[in-house]
Amino acid sequence: MRKTFTKLLFLGTVFFSVHSYGQNDPYFTHYMLNKQVFNPATAGEKDAICLNVLTHQQWLGQTDGSNFYKDGNATPLSGVNPATSTFSISMPMLKNNQLGVGLMAATDKLGYNRQMYLRGAVSYKFRMGRRLPDGSTDQTLATGLDIGFVQAGIDGSKLNPLQSGDPNIPTSNVNGRKMDLGLGVYYTHQRLFDGFYAGLSMTHLTAPKVNVPNVLTWQTSRYLYALAGSRHDFGNIAVLPSIMVKAIGTPVQVDLGARVMFNEKLVVGGNFRSGDAISVLAGYYIMPNLYAGYAYDFTYSGVGNYIRSGTHEIFVSYCFNVEVGVEKPLKPRYNVRYLEGYTIY
Repeated sequence: MRKTFTKLLFLGTVFFSVHSYGQNDPYFTHYMLNKQVFNPATAGEKDAICLNVLTHQQWLGQTDGSNFYKDGNATPLSGVNPATSTFSISMPMLKNNQLGVGLMAATDKLGYNRQMYLRGAVSYKFRMGRRLPDGSTDQTLATGLDIGFVQAGIDGSKLNPLQSGDPNIPTSNVNGRKMDLGLGVYYTHQRLFDGFYAGLSMTHLTAPKVNVPNVLTWQTSRYLYALAGSRHDFGNIAVLPSIMVKAIGTPVQVDLGARVMFNEKLVVGGNFRSGDAISVLAGYYIMPNLYAGYAYDFTYSGVGNYIRSGTHEIFVSYCFNVEVGVEKPLKPRYNVRYLEGYTIY
């Protein structure tokens, strides 16, 4: 089983040095809380400055199997499992928080291949529907744009080819980068259910192609995302269902899940990702504006026949309340538009 993983890792790394195609955008089990990574229209979504940090560690414990491919004397290297980490920050601006700005950084690796994404986002909210006592409206439609770059590379110093001296296999850390663009729209309705949101976005709008002459060609594909979620209150219990559909060409992947929140504190739930995994989630509001969550993925796809270790994901969010433009009356809020259900004063 472990040899099968080693073969796939080795072949993928070698072919990457000649010509490679971006098959997958990074994905997250906490997609409903990490929306800015794939939809720039959610920048400044909340009336607060929010920082999100996530790490997604897939199939921990795998090694590169160096002693399997050479003479048996090489020491297998660990840390070759697929892994993704993201950081994002956003805040509202202008009167009534109509403008949102944000910054997102992400790294994604498999073996010795690594991609990095850095994008700045701006969004503008159109207020619609009924006016609320605090001066806002119960519906918004936001449009967003992000711009930055995608960087792809490979650490050739860790490769262990059967034959040395191949000019197409690098011996050092090499990379290249290209400009990257994304677009999105995002709609919220505070009175539909007990809070509703939906978004549509596309990443890598220009399908950037990263080149390192004679070493690397990385073709990034466009991805289309559709996201929706709602909140349903039953006394001290809130049910938070969500769905995300990710499409590239004809392949479509669906994430379908639900979380249950108790007393605005403890969160538990599950998620199903088509063709990949079933996940369990748990989280806790350490403070009203500080949330920490954990998810574990059980792989059920074909790869699960030889990958016995699971996938771990940790998510942390912290928000600073901010008043922009005219002063608003103090008012607690409890819906998905404002920090996924916890109170802001």
